Amino acid sequence: MIPAPPMPKSILCAIRLVVLGALFALANGETLRAETSATDAASKKAEGEEVYFKLNLADPKVRAEIESRGAKVVNQGPNGELCFEATVPVDSELAGAGKGLMISFPFNVRQLRGCYVVIEGMVQGENLSKPHHLYNGAKCQAVYTSQITGQQFADGGGIYGTFPWRKSSSRFLVADDAAGGTINLGMQECSGTVRIADVKIKILARKPVRPAPVAELDHKVTQYRGFMSPISATVEEKDYQDMRAWGANCIRWHLDGSPADLENYEAWLTNRLDQFEKALNLAQANGIKIVIDLHLLPGGRETDGTMRLVLEKKYQDQLVALWERIAKRFKDHPALWAYDLINEPVQNVSSPEGVDNWMALQIKVAKAVRKIDTKTPIMIEVDGWDGPEGFQMLMPVDVPNVIYQVHMYWPGEFTHQGVHTNQGIALGKDVRPTAITYPGRIRDRMIDKEMLRAYLQPVRDFQRAYNIRIFVGEFSAVRWAPGAAQYLDDCISIFEEYGWDWAYHAFREWHGWSAEHDEQFWVKGTPNPAFATEETERAKVLKKAMSRNAAPVAAKAKD
Repeated sequence: MIPAPPMPKSILCAIRLVVLGALFALANGETLRAETSATDAASKKAEGEEVYFKLNLADPKVRAEIESRGAKVVNQGPNGELCFEATVPVDSELAGAGKGLMISFPFNVRQLRGCYVVIEGMVQGENLSKPHHLYNGAKCQAVYTSQITGQQFADGGGIYGTFPWRKSSSRFLVADDAAGGTINLGMQECSGTVRIADVKIKILARKPVRPAPVAELDHKVTQYRGFMSPISATVEEKDYQDMRAWGANCIRWHLDGSPADLENYEAWLTNRLDQFEKALNLAQANGIKIVIDLHLLPGGRETDGTMRLVLEKKYQDQLVALWERIAKRFKDHPALWAYDLINEPVQNVSSPEGVDNWMALQIKVAKAVRKIDTKTPIMIEVDGWDGPEGFQMLMPVDVPNVIYQVHMYWPGEFTHQGVHTNQGIALGKDVRPTAITYPGRIRDRMIDKEMLRAYLQPVRDFQRAYNIRIFVGEFSAVRWAPGAAQYLDDCISIFEEYGWDWAYHAFREWHGWSAEHDEQFWVKGTPNPAFATEETERAKVLKKAMSRNAAPVAAKAKD
């Protein structure tokens, strides 16, 4: 979700699109490719994980190629070992926007198909300037290409400044059709010196073997169709009346604004839960059910999106206590549909000893809630911003009455065009002549309904293998994206075919996602536009779909 500017999640969404391969390709820069080989080491072990690839800087061919491109191999690693070193002067054009100094080393990604892996290395920086886009900077990056999702990038992002040796890592899923794997070292859009050592790719898990699809799904008909909630602090009764008039029968209500420090946490939580009680009462009066979504998390996130929840136990303790408090207070409210424990989990590094990872933490919270509330559904989200890719490795959790949630903003070049400053809107550039249209060709691939279906296939496979219920908690396309109405219609058509419940992002939040605003481009910094004078095509799509919801009935107390 991206709220009205200032947009706290805009940087995180940019990182999300980079990690999923949907945003940045180095333009007009110097992409340097070393055709020499590195070391594949599939049989070696490190820290209990299988080391598949280790970059061998002692290889004379690798060293010669690096030095021929203006970088170095020096004996200045963390323990005096060999490391890669590159320097870009302050006045170099390589430090400019969209440029950089990157050297590529090929590896056989085909053998990693279907695996969950991590690329990691030790990184040191000296006077690395702040990059034009915060997902750039020093890079220890893995790249491969998929016929469905295109070029995929995985790196920590946002690495700049002067700092001692530290680990950079990024976890990612390798597509079943992955090809063209490279490890890229260097820097993008910044000056200074970077050193990188001990670069490797490790296999964390292999794709599970699914059982045969069930003969008959328990949840094969869509029951809930609705919205992400309006801005919570400004919710009025008319908003709920209007959502019901559109036909909505559910809302994913985001509990956001969590303070990073513990001292202000209780005051914040008390205020937000009082607002939630008001929302529940308004929803009940209008025949709407609510999913409560912990949208911004205790402790916040690192620059690569990693939740501090998976790094520090104090935030995990907060999370458990928060959900216990919510369950005790609201478990019997007739408008409550489900608990959505963590919004868009991301974990790019291993949790310290004694700290749960992203899934173990959700299971811990779910079991704590179940001790208080045995009936209200609990929603689980997957690592990687809750994208469909994460379902490739997912196994059902041993908790009763769980709904699995997915978010759909693919392809990001289409759904988010103009949302971030790098795409020109905030710079006053007219991007309409080069706007990305749906259906149409995006990165040399035709993107249409069948490609959307292919992208969502991991979720469908998981649903059919284990007979579970799916909720699409967010999907959208920015209002000025050409073909946005068709995109929404195609997404909804697939959701309905599969019997998935869904919530459109969003209703009366940021105008960029609003179906009540027209399709005109907006220049950031100018006044927010007014509602459209005529019903938009996107509104027509949503209203038609929501008309399938049953007429509202008086809410009944839970059994």
